[in-house]
Amino acid sequence: MEVNVDMTQYSPSEAEEKICHILQHTDGLAEDTVAKMAFNALCLKEDMTLQTLKVMMECAALFDRKQHDYGSRNIAGWPTKNMNVFGVLVRLNDKIQRLANLTQKAANGDGPQVQDEKLSDTAHDICNYGAILELLVTNRWT
Repeated sequence: MEVNVDMTQYSPSEAEEKICHILQHTDGLAEDTVAKMAFNALCLKEDMTLQTLKVMMECAALFDRKQHDYGSRNIAGWPTKNMNVFGVLVRLNDKIQRLANLTQKAANGDGPQVQDEKLSDTAHDICNYGAILELLVTNRWT
């Protein structure tokens, strides 16, 4: 069901409040709808940007599950920010090496040895480690 609401009658803060209320009281809003809302709210224009938002939402869902499982100390366990950044670099390198290995196997026709190993899983991991790196270097990782 598509609902057209003229949001021009609301101030930005009123519109945000109404949108938050709708989101909090709606079970299972489609990811596609949420991505389109973010796309429009950010005044984005390119279709590939919308597709990227959808991928980033998948990454955020994975990040949330991992954060729930492991917590922040899994990343920021060292006493200094530089060591924590280095730790992310090591993990990111592991993902890049996995990507290189899977790509090489696919090019050789060998395919992955682990049946449930997908390139998209690796892409999500790389995206999330990039976000973690950004949070660390900008002092937003808690």
